[in-house]
Amino acid sequence: MNLLKSFMKTPLHTKIFVGLILGIPAGIILGPRAEAIKPLGDIFIRLIWMIVVPLVFSSIFVGTASLGDLRKLGRIGAKTIIYYLVTTALSSRTSRSRAPASTPRSRPSFSNRTRERR
Repeated sequence: MNLLKSFMKTPLHTKIFVGLILGIPAGIILGPRAEAIKPLGDIFIRLIWMIVVPLVFSSIFVGTASLGDLRKLGRIGAKTIIYYLVTTALSSRTSRSRAPASTPRSRPSFSNRTRERR
C-alpha cells in the first residue's frame, strides 16, 4: 500500500519518463512479441483523442467568449484566415516543387538480391 501511495505522489512527467525508459528494453527483449500489447496502445491513443478534441473546442469557445467586443473577434478572425491561407499556400508550393524529385510509386529494396535487368 505504501508503494501505491508513493506512485500516486510521483509527478506525471516522471511517470512518463520512467515508462519511456522501461519501454526501450521491453521492446528490445520482446521484439515482435510486443504486438500482444498493441491493443493497450490503441486504447491509450483513443483516450488521448477523447481528451484533446473537447479541450481544443472548449479553449477556442472560452477564448472567443472572453473577447467581448465583436470588432476584436472580426480582426482576430481575419488574421487567422490570412495566416491559414498563407501557410496553406506555402506548404502547397513546397510540396509541388519537391514532388518531381521523388518517385512515390517506387519502393526501396532492402534485400541483398540484385534485380534482373530486362
